Amino acid sequence: LPERPVSAIFNDHLDVWTRGSCNRVVPFTGETDLGRLLAWARVTVDLRPGRLFARASLISLRYGTPIVVPELSRAKQHAEDGGCGLWYRDGAEMLEGLSLLLDESKGTRLGKSGALYTKEHFGSPSLFRDRTLAALRGINDESAPTEVLQG
Repeated sequence: LPERPVSAIFNDHLDVWTRGSCNRVVPFTGETDLGRLLAWARVTVDLRPGRLFARASLISLRYGTPIVVPELSRAKQHAEDGGCGLWYRDGAEMLEGLSLLLDESKGTRLGKSGALYTKEHFGSPSLFRDRTLAALRGINDESAPTEVLQG
């Protein structure tokens, strides 16, 4: 594994893989700490992105770190729409995508696309709120917390 780590996010913890070892960060101590870790990484593998928004994937992209995500996830839409990551159907495809993005030229190019994508689509608080509400309206789940976001 490279000098700059690979971040693997799963539910409430983050594994940071670098130089052949793994360090677990649990729980996150705050959004700033998570952002710093994801910005430092060369690639983020979001093993279980949230079904509504894939927040950790977006944080990674915001800092120019490309993502590798499950094909059947909201994060795949971000990776595809922004041209800023790869997606997989199984473990072999995940490892292949990871090795592709560890190539510095490919990873850097997709990372730059991710930073531009998040700036254009989620750059301001009002734009972020509007796009989040639009995403929530598309879900047939009446328990979605739209009233919290409207304030």
